[in-house]
Amino acid sequence: MATHMFKKIWDRHHEGFKERQKAAQNTLQGIDQKTDNLINRIVATSKPALISAYESELTKLESRRIEVKEQIERLNGENGAQIPDFENAYRTAIAFISNPCFLWRSSHVGHKRAAVKLCIGGKLSYDRDKGYRTAETRFPFQIFQRLSDTMSEVSTHKNSHAQKMVGGNGFEPLTLSV
Repeated sequence: MATHMFKKIWDRHHEGFKERQKAAQNTLQGIDQKTDNLINRIVATSKPALISAYESELTKLESRRIEVKEQIERLNGENGAQIPDFENAYRTAIAFISNPCFLWRSSHVGHKRAAVKLCIGGKLSYDRDKGYRTAETRFPFQIFQRLSDTMSEVSTHKNSHAQKMVGGNGFEPLTLSV
């Protein structure tokens, strides 16, 4: 399910990327057209004040043209940057979500810290009397918990013998201890 969700997000971003590429190309064509028009006006004009104004506008257009060309180069990957494919980009994220304990079980302290940062939102709260308090989990794990709760509610309604977690008191009746 997480792979499907990530794939949808990836496709949406990829389409947005293509739209930005196309918009940048259109902007560059518009700048080139305006530049040609200004050059034609400069050639046709004999008044120094108009020529100066046109040249000033031409300078602004040229700097804007350079900015747009750099943006196009970044978007087209001409500076060495390439857009990775979905499997390479999300392989690590999906592997972590499918098994967060993998990082935690590592002997490397950095991996354990990364696991805590990726699973727990915000700082851990600590109470002197009760110790560490239950932390809020990150968004992907909250979604999985909600889906899990919904699925268990549906299965409980369908089947009275559905599996549930054992409550804090356990199965046995409470007894007084001496």
